Amino acid sequence: MSEGVAVPDGWKKTVLEQVAENVSDKFQPNETRSKKIKYVGLENLEPETFKVKTWGYSSDVVSAKNVFVEEDTLFGKLRPYLKKVSLADFKGICSTDILVIRPKQEISPFFLYRILSTDKIIAHSTESSAGNVMPRTSWKELSGYVILVPPLLEQKKIAAILTAVDEVIEKTAAQISKLQDLKKGMMTELLTKGIGHTEFKDSPVGRIPAAWELLTCGDVCRKIEVGIVVKPTKYYQDTGIPALRSANVRENGLNKSNLKFISKKSNELLIKSKLDEGDVVTVRTGYPGTTAVVTKKFIGCNCVDLIISRPSHKVNSFFLSLWINSDFGKGQVLKNQGGLAQQHFNVGDMKKMLIAIPPMGEQNDIVKYHKAMTHRIACGINKLTQTKTLKKALMHDLLTGKKRVRV
Repeated sequence: MSEGVAVPDGWKKTVLEQVAENVSDKFQPNETRSKKIKYVGLENLEPETFKVKTWGYSSDVVSAKNVFVEEDTLFGKLRPYLKKVSLADFKGICSTDILVIRPKQEISPFFLYRILSTDKIIAHSTESSAGNVMPRTSWKELSGYVILVPPLLEQKKIAAILTAVDEVIEKTAAQISKLQDLKKGMMTELLTKGIGHTEFKDSPVGRIPAAWELLTCGDVCRKIEVGIVVKPTKYYQDTGIPALRSANVRENGLNKSNLKFISKKSNELLIKSKLDEGDVVTVRTGYPGTTAVVTKKFIGCNCVDLIISRPSHKVNSFFLSLWINSDFGKGQVLKNQGGLAQQHFNVGDMKKMLIAIPPMGEQNDIVKYHKAMTHRIACGINKLTQTKTLKKALMHDLLTGKKRVRV
């Protein structure tokens, strides 16, 4: 914190070591204590997470560990930029790569945790870390950090507001996780049992509805070929027509991150790599099999080292993408991919990929169910992002006194 920062009325400027201490009590694994003492390693501290959610036990440790109690802040000192800071709500032992920071009487443990999890103190601990490969901060570097401390009642109110926001974040994240699990289960069910079927048959991809056909990707696509593969870098320029690469293909659609561009002349020259709406593009090298559908905004773009599958009237583009991205499609990709240093998937294998094909009306309904669930998840993710942004702004305003709370 800047030494020249204004001190709000009623607050005081101090340093961390005046209001907190680093506790270095040790647990030795040969001690005759309970073997069910909770053990927290660095892997158990999730970035930017209020409470510790997972742990091991003392029976698993073979060396000395730090001891902590309820309301101690656990601060990951190894690679502090990972923001592994949590408030303990139980007592236990932890890795010696975790600082145990305990509040003194004049500061609320919840307020202290908030101070220790700010971006500024994380940046300070990162900049002052020792070591290049495995940088570590220390209490010595943190203890002199200048902070602002309001009266105790105001501390508690600020901490309570931020805790309420954290609870919304945790609840929203849990809802997203449940929806994602539900979506995965729902799609597995729809791609194997369909909608309303009572008769089934065995097939090379498992039990499927009797009314479905088992076809290859080559059977249901008008063309399957690869985009630009010959030294694409010679065509790249700062602006122009986008050339999609594997980095732009995600299961939830195409994205514009780190786009490469080629000229209009190159776009016409490399005509077989030009994309049309409804084309299905599949990653060929690196993480083979990841697939997305080309939408209107990418019409006319080129693609680099992606397999282009242009569906016929027999298959909905989005259904084809769902199948390739499913366990049934990925299993075939995994079986056929080649290469040792870098895995890749070939056009020939794509043409032979087996697909369980429902009637078009049922394909469309399955796609609708998938889009509806995807939309619900996207809304949850948007809410989570907005709440995290709100929390960040609140932390800055409340912990600096820019906004005061009524006690």
